[in-house]
Amino acid sequence: TNLSMLGHFLRKTDEDLSDVFAGLEVTRDLETMKHFQKYPLIWISFKDVKGKTFAKAMAGIRDRIMAAYDEHRALLDQNKLGPTAAEHFRRVLSGNVSEDDLPFSFKWLTDALYEYHKQPVVILMDEYDTPMHAGYSHDYFDDITGFMRSFMSACLKDNSSLFKGVMT
Repeated sequence: TNLSMLGHFLRKTDEDLSDVFAGLEVTRDLETMKHFQKYPLIWISFKDVKGKTFAKAMAGIRDRIMAAYDEHRALLDQNKLGPTAAEHFRRVLSGNVSEDDLPFSFKWLTDALYEYHKQPVVILMDEYDTPMHAGYSHDYFDDITGFMRSFMSACLKDNSSLFKGVMT
């Protein structure tokens, strides 16, 4: 998908992915190439979050957030986090984060990644509207809208650790 290609283009990695983009127009734009493989990246897809109840939808969202944290587990395993960030990390990874704190999970993760990499973070959020559609269809639209509003606001609005967020 296009979002996947964007992730490969922006994601900071030791693996040289220039061959993936060889011959593409993007490689001829010097301003754009300044961003090639430069950013810590968080990717999440909500495409399968279609619970028939708010609790089931939240369980699906929690699982997706835990998986995003798991991709960056090395920060915790290598003791690269301060005590508060490490505690947040452990709680989210274990699924032990409250529903009130869950909206802040990506803010915490962007802060931890920024602190470690000394580089702002990119968040790619795919199919963010799927839980909203499920909420509308199964009569929990207000609850899921409230959660998604808080989650997106915390991670995308006024987040000094964020370079860009892309939602599709």
